[in-house]
Amino acid sequence: MSDQSIEDRVRQRVEKRTKQRNAFMMHLIAFVITNAVLWMLYLSDRSQGAKGGLPWPIYVTFFWGIGLAGNALSVYQNSGAAVARREATIQREIEFERANMGSDGMYEKPKRDDRAMRLSDDGELIPAEDEDLQDSSPIRKAKLG
Repeated sequence: MSDQSIEDRVRQRVEKRTKQRNAFMMHLIAFVITNAVLWMLYLSDRSQGAKGGLPWPIYVTFFWGIGLAGNALSVYQNSGAAVARREATIQREIEFERANMGSDGMYEKPKRDDRAMRLSDDGELIPAEDEDLQDSSPIRKAKLG
């Protein structure tokens, strides 16, 4: 493929995304303005507002809102930030699976350091020296030795 054809394809994809975003913004503006007018009409009619019950503009707002949310998902699901989040999640899952498959031989988990450890005076774990092991209990010596 030539550099020109690659650039043309990239430009077409960018233009398509830009058109989708602009169309969504127009949809959002129409939603806000229309619903504002409907709710003002409903609230200005005192006799209907005093009856109680469910206000009629709620139906328009609810169902149109569902359509607007679907439109937003279709436009922004492949944005750069969403793709980066999905890729990071996939990488975390891959690392998790690799760690869990260590016993199958497909992936070897890092070996644990079997050096003897002891608690220091301030409560931290530090490597035990040979003289620390001399005054240990026989059970601990058997495990370590």
